[in-house]
Amino acid sequence: MARFIVFRPEWCAVAALVLLDFVWARAIGFHLMLGPVVLAMPAILLLLVTVPRALGRARIALFFEYAALSLLGSFGLIILSYLCMASSGKLADPWLLAADRALGFDWLGLYHGIARHPLLMRGMELTYDSLLLQGFYITVFLGLRGDAAEMRGLWRLSTIGCILCCLGAMAAPALGPFHVFGLDGKGVFLPAMKQLLARADLHFAAATLTGVICFPSYHTVLALTCPYALRRTGIFFWIFAPLNFLMLFTIPFFGGHYLTDMIAGAGVFALALGIMKLMERAPLPLRQAQGEARSKAPHAEPVEA
Repeated sequence: MARFIVFRPEWCAVAALVLLDFVWARAIGFHLMLGPVVLAMPAILLLLVTVPRALGRARIALFFEYAALSLLGSFGLIILSYLCMASSGKLADPWLLAADRALGFDWLGLYHGIARHPLLMRGMELTYDSLLLQGFYITVFLGLRGDAAEMRGLWRLSTIGCILCCLGAMAAPALGPFHVFGLDGKGVFLPAMKQLLARADLHFAAATLTGVICFPSYHTVLALTCPYALRRTGIFFWIFAPLNFLMLFTIPFFGGHYLTDMIAGAGVFALALGIMKLMERAPLPLRQAQGEARSKAPHAEPVEA
């Protein structure tokens, strides 16, 4: 079975994450209703990975393996964010808002200014939502290139960044400007956040899970991570980099974030990148093993017709 797997260390990390989620959830009384589709997903993904590999379609298998890794890893990280929020302390909104005002950032005034221009509002919303599709586009692109090394870097950077954001949210939980300024209807994530903070009912359905991290901004982390993953791809980098630069201006008003959240998110990205670079400085035996794996990676094979 090992010969079918390219991202072995990453799968081990996902297994450790799932185990952590399970133990933590049991400890605090967190219950997740999975449903038949979620329960069947691991078997479906395993089939999608192993069949193309067995048929010699290495690059197709690489794409499906990374997609499976990302989906299951993201599910584990979302649960981790819920557990962190349910285990957090006093809300940090007052000092986050005070920090914004000290920086001269008038969230509500800027939001109302943007709202007076419907076309601008719609354009910014589409730019903000584009991140939902970028992960898929980048996975397809890197998978077709057979670029396992860049895919591994993208996964590690985004995963480490998410874990750091979860820990930050546990240390400084916040509901964000949507709640502070009476715009609760704009924040679809607010009911779940309030339920977690109340700790009265920790029963959730898997199909209803949303993002629950305000500080630091994980959207900011991903907006920086995606162009970084494409930094060696020429024109594709120059497509995504300007798009994500513009996206940064939309995050406070469509993600319900303070400017302070974004500054912290940029710091998380830098820290996650530093951690990833340290991981790459592995002991010699591990580097040799990784070199052997790269030499067998599908990027050395021709693209199938």
